[in-house]
Amino acid sequence: MKNILMLAFMFFFLTIPSVVQGEEYNKKSLQDDLYNVTNDVTQEQHLKHFMLNLINKEIILATREYYKDQNISGMAFDWAKNYNVVEVTEPQVTGENTEYPFIVKVNVIPANEKPLGTDTLTFGIIVDSHPDKPENPSIISKLLKYEHKDLPKE
Repeated sequence: MKNILMLAFMFFFLTIPSVVQGEEYNKKSLQDDLYNVTNDVTQEQHLKHFMLNLINKEIILATREYYKDQNISGMAFDWAKNYNVVEVTEPQVTGENTEYPFIVKVNVIPANEKPLGTDTLTFGIIVDSHPDKPENPSIISKLLKYEHKDLPKE
């Protein structure tokens, strides 16, 4: 029994460094790929860029409203520090009760002439898949939460 416990203990501690290294490599790889889009970029990374493009207008409008500044037109995405710039969840899959089938969190750095902060915007998304109603938009989004963090002082 002692030998089995000892082997399990050794196996556990020998595999931890490789898991941590694999995660660090994955983060580094994602950072490089998401910033420098190439043909080698994974499907997930393409989908993140696609989602950012779909809700870009809503992101800019929400930041203009938050900062009360209509001149905000630029957004930076800090792929190097936060490779989960875009996170998409499906509340019905996780058992949460919400009126939106998709929740999208976006981490952005809005800018006017200079960066204004690091902000997390949470949108509820409804995708209308009824082609018989062309007068209705096919994607409906609503800002659910706006979180702001000041940039660190340099």
